[in-house]
Amino acid sequence: MLCFACSSLAWTAPNLAKDPSEKKLQQLLSSLDQIRTRNQIAALGVAAPKALIPASLTEAQQAKLLGSYRAVTTRFAGSRLDKLQIIEVAGKLFTRINGKNTAQLIAVATSLFIRKKENQATIAIIEDTDGKMYYQGSLGNFVKTSAVSNY
Repeated sequence: MLCFACSSLAWTAPNLAKDPSEKKLQQLLSSLDQIRTRNQIAALGVAAPKALIPASLTEAQQAKLLGSYRAVTTRFAGSRLDKLQIIEVAGKLFTRINGKNTAQLIAVATSLFIRKKENQATIAIIEDTDGKMYYQGSLGNFVKTSAVSNY
């Protein structure tokens, strides 16, 4: 049973099996949720957010970001996100957490980044006055420890 009056349709079928017909239903629910969200935004008279245009980093700017970072804060009690690595694969930047969970970083400015399907910067990587590099994002806050990965 689906509840179309709910604030989010996505929760109505969270544990669907992965067979093709149920996957189609999941896609339909997602599409309906996106349409509902656009209609709510339009009803408020607010323009929908525009997608950010990726920025190009020079090789030197990109190279400065690469390396290993260690956590300087913990976002959630018991969190084990203590190592972050920024790597380059085929000219694109990626983060790797604790040696796994790789995700692409997309530059929208020299120090601001997004993930795929985001429309605003959620990650900042900045250099302080002493030359230390800091990563701040939803994963937590990290400081660069080495230019070469050691894990």
